[in-house]
Amino acid sequence: MNEAELKRRWKESLQRRSGDAPAFDEVWVAAEARYLDERRRFRRLSGTAAALAVLAIVIGLLPENEPSNLQGVEVGDDLLSSTLWTAPSDVLIPRHGIDIYQNIPTLMESTEFEEETLL
Repeated sequence: MNEAELKRRWKESLQRRSGDAPAFDEVWVAAEARYLDERRRFRRLSGTAAALAVLAIVIGLLPENEPSNLQGVEVGDDLLSSTLWTAPSDVLIPRHGIDIYQNIPTLMESTEFEEETLL
C-alpha cells in the first residue's frame, strides 16, 4: 500500500463515520427540546399539586353549616336520686351478713413455721 491508497481509505473511513453521527447542532437542539418539555411537565405537575393543596386547606377551614349534636346535658337532682350505681365486683361478694374482714379463715398448715418458713 502506498501513501495515496492510505489517504483514500482514511477519507472513506472519515466519511463513513461522519455519516453515521448526527451533527452537533441537531443533537443540541433535540436535547434542549427534551429538557424544556420535562421542565414544562414539572411546572404543570407542581402547579397542580400546589392548587390542590390550597384547595384542601380552604375546604378544611370552611365552617360547618350543620348544627352541632354535641350539646351539653343538664343533670338534675331528680336524675341523680333515681339512679343507683354498684361496682361490678359486688356480685362476687356474698350478702349473707358475714364481715369478711373480721372472720378471716385460718389455715393451720399455712401459718405454722417449719424451719423459719411458712408452710
